[in-house]
Amino acid sequence: MPDTPLPIAPRDAGDLRPGLTDADRERIAAILSARFADDVISLDDFEGRVAGVYRASSQAELDALVADLEPPVPVGHPERAVALPDPVPAHDRRFAILASLAHHSMAVVPRRLDVSAIFGNVELDLRDATFGPGASELHLRAVFGNITITLPAGAVVEQRASSVLGSIECLAPPAGAGRSRTPLVRLTGHAVLGAVEIRFAGAGTPPRLDRPRRVP
Repeated sequence: MPDTPLPIAPRDAGDLRPGLTDADRERIAAILSARFADDVISLDDFEGRVAGVYRASSQAELDALVADLEPPVPVGHPERAVALPDPVPAHDRRFAILASLAHHSMAVVPRRLDVSAIFGNVELDLRDATFGPGASELHLRAVFGNITITLPAGAVVEQRASSVLGSIECLAPPAGAGRSRTPLVRLTGHAVLGAVEIRFAGAGTPPRLDRPRRVP
């Protein structure tokens, strides 16, 4: 998508028609810039409409410059024409190296969360966190360490992580939990001489993993 060009004001401010303020024209120009950025109108169309902004002599002529845009643009609120940023972060990470980390304050789970425990322990409680639509990836790395994650009772888990002389356990969700509901959590990564345990809120609290579990 091309960069949004800025509307160019006319060279002679005296050419502006009376009855309209600069704010009126700038408001319509901002809407056109946003629609061009969204690939709703072409560059030629954008330039022609912006030229019309400075030729317009009435509010009706200004409104006509954006009246045919789809989806309809609320002229009185140009900020609504601009797409809002994604409220779900794309990436974040939590890790412990020769240390322990207990984290219970994550409000929104990113689309990918890297969790690493290297000669250490990480405990994450996500039971009250907000998950975005679709799958949220938990990329795990437990190397001579332990990772314990608590998910909401209705979470669905896709297990794609691997283990080498380690263990990855996903405890059963509480009885009656709706397994078809979101959030969808995808596990990736690996446990090497380490342990990963996925719990569900309401499923009880198993003993904490104090040492890596080895598979014979």
